[in-house]
Amino acid sequence: MFFDPGDSYLILKIMGVMIFIVMSTIHCVKMGFPFKKALPLCALMAIAAFAVSKTWYIVQHLLGREYYSVMNWTSVWYEAGSVFYGWMLGGTLAAILFCRIHRWPFYKIFSGLIPWILVAQILNRL
Repeated sequence: MFFDPGDSYLILKIMGVMIFIVMSTIHCVKMGFPFKKALPLCALMAIAAFAVSKTWYIVQHLLGREYYSVMNWTSVWYEAGSVFYGWMLGGTLAAILFCRIHRWPFYKIFSGLIPWILVAQILNRL
């Protein structure tokens, strides 16, 4: 089963990501950017943040903090936690890349997205 009915951690993590995507997209649209590009930006940031956070956590453990005794990498990915700086690094790199490709001002976009990144992280850590 994907999650147990009592698994509030996963539910809060999903809520945080959804709040980030919705509110960040609204912010970008209010600043005058087209919805068809604002939504992919925010979704890309969330996906990149999740992937980098998990990967960073696994690399930390492979380099010595703890040792994974499981050799099945699928279960390692599923059981791995996440780290805040991985979320920030992944989301920021995705935003920089997207803004460069579409020639958007990164500082204007990112300054409005930071509060929603923090709301997502608060729900993630709750």
